[in-house]
Formats: sequence, C-alpha cells, structure tokens
Amino acid sequence: MLTAGDLLEGLDGPAAVLGPDRAAEPLAANAAFLALPATERARAADPACEDWRARPLAGGARLVQPDRRRTGAARRADVMATLSHEIRTPLNGVLGMAGLLEGTRLDA
Repeated sequence: MLTAGDLLEGLDGPAAVLGPDRAAEPLAANAAFLALPATERARAADPACEDWRARPLAGGARLVQPDRRRTGAARRADVMATLSHEIRTPLNGVLGMAGLLEGTRLDA
C-alpha cells in the first residue's frame, strides 16, 4: 500500500504536506524537503512566502512545493537586476564627476 510519503518521493524536488494549523512540521514529506534547513522549511509553511506554492488539499491540509516561476531564470533575473543597479549607481557618480572635471578649468 502506498503512503503519502511514497507519493511525495515521486515528485520532482522538495515537497511536503502541511497541516491546517500552519505548523512547519509536515504531516508527510519527501527526503528533499527534509534535507532543507529548518529556516527554509519554516518559509515553506509561511503562506506569504513567494518562493513556495501551496495547493489546498482535503481537510485544510496543503501541498507545498517550490514555485518554479521563482526559481531558475526568474531568480537569476532578480539577481542580475540588483547587480546591474549596484554597478550603475556608483558608475553614474564617477561619470558625473569626470564630466565636471572635464568642463572645469583647473587653477594653480
């Protein structure tokens, strides 16, 4: 007879069934979910966390899995946007100062 844990093991990536009480301890989980740090498992239990998607199940339980839209390319795009901002801002300051130096006559 198959158990919920057996079914979860067949899913790609970490997955767990959490109870209706919003506790971080899963009713059933696969090995990938149990291998996550406790802080990440707690984030999965938080309904406001955008990195995890929760699907409602019978009895108020829910199946949580990483939100594929927030992983891979989407996450890399977020990192690149932040990185480009962190590079552009000081570079604009340097270019602005260089422009002022270029247009200003230097006295002795």
